[in-house]
Formats: sequence, C-alpha cells, structure tokens
Amino acid sequence: MQYSPIKIFSIFVFVSLCISCQTSSYQSYQMRFQTVFHSRMMNPLLDFSSSSFRWRAKERVIYSDRQRKKIVEQARKIIGQKDRKWKDSAFFVHSLYKYSGIDVFSRHSAGKNYAAEIIHDFAEAEGILFENRLPSEGDLVFFQNTHDRNKNTKPDDGITLVGIVESIDSYQTVSIITTVSGTVLRYKMNRKQQNVTRNLQTQKIINHSFVSGYQPTANLLTAQAFVSYGSVF
Repeated sequence: MQYSPIKIFSIFVFVSLCISCQTSSYQSYQMRFQTVFHSRMMNPLLDFSSSSFRWRAKERVIYSDRQRKKIVEQARKIIGQKDRKWKDSAFFVHSLYKYSGIDVFSRHSAGKNYAAEIIHDFAEAEGILFENRLPSEGDLVFFQNTHDRNKNTKPDDGITLVGIVESIDSYQTVSIITTVSGTVLRYKMNRKQQNVTRNLQTQKIINHSFVSGYQPTANLLTAQAFVSYGSVF
C-alpha cells in the first residue's frame, strides 16, 4: 500500500504536533509541581487541596487580628496596676506578647544588654520596623532616652522604653500602653505635632512627657523620644 507524498507529509505533521503537545504538557506539569512545592515549603498556610490553588491568607489575617486584640484587651485590663517586675517596660510587653503566644525575648543579640533593645532586634529580625506610616493596634512602639539610665545626665542611653499601640484617633494621635516605674500607664503621641502637649482645637493631650533628667532639658515629649514602630504579625 503506497501513500502519496502529501499524505505522508500530513502524517508527519500530525505526529510532530502530538509529540510537541506531550512535551509542552510535561513541562507545564513540571512547572506547576515546582510552584506548588516551593510555595508549600515557603508558606504552609497555602491550601493546594484543589486545582485552583486557594489562598488561605485571609485566615492568617484573622488569626493575627485576634492576637492583636488579645494583647490590647489584656493591657487595658491592667492599666493603673503596679508590679515590681514591670519596672522595665520590656518585661511588661514580653508578658503580654507571651500571653498571646509570641516570645519577644527569643532572639538575644550579642552586645545588647537592655531588654527594650532585645525586643527591638526581635521585631527587626522576625517582623518589620517602620516610621513613616501609622501603626495598627497591638504593634510595638520604641522610645529612646526616656530616662537617664547610665546616670551621666546625657541623652546617650539608646532605646529605653517600649510600649504597645492601643489605638489611633482621627487626629492621628496614637494611644500607647506601657509602664513607667512599674505602673501600667496610657500615653499619647502625635508625630504630626511633636513639639506640643495639647491639641489646640480639642485641648486634649496629644503628647505626654517623660521626666528624663537630662540637662539642660529635663522633660522629653513622647513624639520627640520616638524611635520606630514594630510589627511581628
């Protein structure tokens, strides 16, 4: 049985297309497998149980929000209370985050002898530090030179205080819960008006004062002592 040249050519084209489709399908499958495997390893919260690769990022956000609320609610409950172990604000923050399942003391940096600096390094390594946007409730906030730690009357003490963001109002005044001398207090900070204590329209306090003990200026407003915010969620 003989085939015409045209028919032979047609069969050749058909076989070539079949091989090409199989190769393309294999490469597509290989790429798909590598994407799934890499994504699964990098983010265990991805759900690949269906062919549409459903993201479970929403669940992660919900879980983070619950952690944030849990931290803030617990901090609010103890405003006004005093405890010797909270004389350093970092231990107060550590206890709140530990209550929510996060150990902010788990990463001890060499050469960092102060607890607030250790938490700052933890936030930098495990999360993010930022200055130029507003924080969310439950975020960390760091201050420097809030008191004369080394007793030399010079503002060279580094990060001396850490607190938790409670809320932000419409004037961008941030409410912060922290401890001073072991007492849990609510402080206010407004970085848009960092050199004034009260809002001129409402007369509400927007920046509290730290009695730093430095010379010649003994007091430092919260916005003036601000270093950065930090988030580990």
